[in-house]
Amino acid sequence: MQKNKLKEIRCKRKLTLKDLSQKTNLSTSYLSRIENNERVPRVYNAIRIAHALNVGVEDIFFIDDKQEKKKFLKRIKSFFSKQEV
Repeated sequence: MQKNKLKEIRCKRKLTLKDLSQKTNLSTSYLSRIENNERVPRVYNAIRIAHALNVGVEDIFFIDDKQEKKKFLKRIKSFFSKQEV
């Protein structure tokens, strides 16, 4: 995963990092590191962030490499299939 639109989307929704932190139960420092591309979120956290912003994960996070994109989508599918149990 490379660049992301987290800050852009968060700001469009007029949310502070603290607001998003409260919605996701993730720390403001962790969210800030994601926004600054210093950290790549785990699939579960990416889903939590996207859900809190009411967008798809793919709207926030970009995956340039086709193989990486396949792996990421597989992890998301796996995550949701485990939740159905």
